[in-house]
Amino acid sequence: MKNILLILICVVIAFNLGRSQTCIPDNNLPDSVIVSPIPYQDTIPGSGIMDTACVNSYFETVLQFQVPSSVTISSINVPIQSVDLATEGAVKGAPAGFDYVCNPPNCVFESDTTGCILLYGTPAAGSEGLYPLSVDIVIRSAIDFPLTLPDGTIVTGSYAVAVKPEGSENCTIPNATNDYLQQYISLSNVPNPFGDYTEIRVTSEISGPFSFEVYNMLGQQVHRRSVRLLEGPNYIPFESNNLSNGMYQYVLRNQQGVISGKMLLSRGQ
Repeated sequence: MKNILLILICVVIAFNLGRSQTCIPDNNLPDSVIVSPIPYQDTIPGSGIMDTACVNSYFETVLQFQVPSSVTISSINVPIQSVDLATEGAVKGAPAGFDYVCNPPNCVFESDTTGCILLYGTPAAGSEGLYPLSVDIVIRSAIDFPLTLPDGTIVTGSYAVAVKPEGSENCTIPNATNDYLQQYISLSNVPNPFGDYTEIRVTSEISGPFSFEVYNMLGQQVHRRSVRLLEGPNYIPFESNNLSNGMYQYVLRNQQGVISGKMLLSRGQ
């Protein structure tokens, strides 16, 4: 009986850990944007999902939804109560083993609010290729309207996730600092090299929610949490815990871009 109880507890813990990921809604999207990134269109530079997945490396990408108060469907102005999607099975076409979570967690995006979907997973060997994505939603109104986005009318273009061979460049981990954020944010970590503890020191001219992430040099994410930057000096503590010695890249990310730095873990043997 004790063994069965222990197994059940482990299953519950594993399930909750698998659901612990989240994304940060971007409340600064332009009014004209319903989804971000804009689905790929060959006439719009930088459109589509720019993040690249690689075999045996953890991957994640975020879709932002900004729900207007109304939308035009078949020449009819439809007031929107909410945009809903199922908490499972609504994102179609992703590589095997991928999953998603929403913020809000119930995947119900109310009118005049912003929500997001975090798509994540680790591509398996043999899964290289291009995976067209779609999202099944329901527009709640006096009459419900089920749609699959991109739909060619409200949201045009296409989404796809590219899976590259193991060890390819640009595997989730950013290779360069984003020029936009570099104008407003500077960062370093002290001490560097470090042992059990270091502090990411961030001087920012902008405020808001960010994702703080740490990657090893294989592009595997080893740490992630949400932080909020204030204008002026900010301090983000980081403990190495059970990480192996070596070079790591730390990342601050929001919907405007990415800024990153490198730190060397050199714990005494």
